[in-house]
Amino acid sequence: VADMIETDASLRTRLSASEDELERVTTKIASVDVDEAILTISERVRGLADRKVRHVSAGLDLPSRRTELQILDNAVAACLAALGRSSEPGPAKLLLPAATIGAVRTMIEQRSGIVTGVRVAREEAAAAANAFQAARERVGEERAVPEPARARLVSALSTARASGHLREINAAREATDGAAIRWQAAIARLHPWSGDAQALARLAIPNAGQLGAWKALAAELAKSRGVLCERVAEQQGNHDMLAARLNALRASVDATGDDAAGAIRRARDEAWARHRGDLTGNTADEFAAALARDDSVAAGRLANARELVEIRSTNRNLAEAAANIAHTRDQLARIGSD
Repeated sequence: VADMIETDASLRTRLSASEDELERVTTKIASVDVDEAILTISERVRGLADRKVRHVSAGLDLPSRRTELQILDNAVAACLAALGRSSEPGPAKLLLPAATIGAVRTMIEQRSGIVTGVRVAREEAAAAANAFQAARERVGEERAVPEPARARLVSALSTARASGHLREINAAREATDGAAIRWQAAIARLHPWSGDAQALARLAIPNAGQLGAWKALAAELAKSRGVLCERVAEQQGNHDMLAARLNALRASVDATGDDAAGAIRRARDEAWARHRGDLTGNTADEFAAALARDDSVAAGRLANARELVEIRSTNRNLAEAAANIAHTRDQLARIGSD
């Protein structure tokens, strides 16, 4: 019976507070003047909130965009300085067409062969100069060469000069250097595979059917990756918009959140349990204060019920957007591993 009396007192107190709050809200609603002009543009006014959220998110993104632009400007300035065209007003005019780039690449490869030939010629000239100097020194030390031996030596020298072996050696060295350059370029095109010639020779050569299947799979994976990248960008934009909207709603609503309201309700129940066990004046005061605080929070949440529902809905949508982003990124990672 005592519990029922206490419960009845609590319910009567809360009923009285609810009736007062209902009367206050009804009076406030009745005192509102309906502005027909505002009602005709109410949908446009509600749309301003979404536009404000997008405006705020775009403003938050501007510093990173400016930083990226500054990095790119510095890179372009460094390239212009390397070209000796720091004052060039239109850097895009300095870009070479594809045909010119191909011709320049061919000239670079030819220059590499020429540089290799010059290096080999210098080495041979240095070796010949050293041999000539050594021969001169030996001439003064050794006795005279007999005439028959000299004749045979001159004949052998003439034959060696006429054979063109030096040109063949130079041509072979140039061919070797060019082949090494082409080999490195070919190995680079096989990335991410890496290895030497023996490892490459041990690989099984796929047939035309396998190559066609791989090309089709690569095209399909590239298409899927592009779709997933667009989906991630779209989902990230939606996530950012929802986060900004949630922050704006929390800033505009003066009501206690679900977690804090739950904590206050638990504090009220604990105060009631202590009062029920002790039945002293202090426990009664504590329970009365906890009950008043809980009623005040409940009244505030009732007055902002629509906004709290919208905050919960935005929270759920935000969690779903984060889960969708994580799922899509997992799909991208699996495509990358394939």
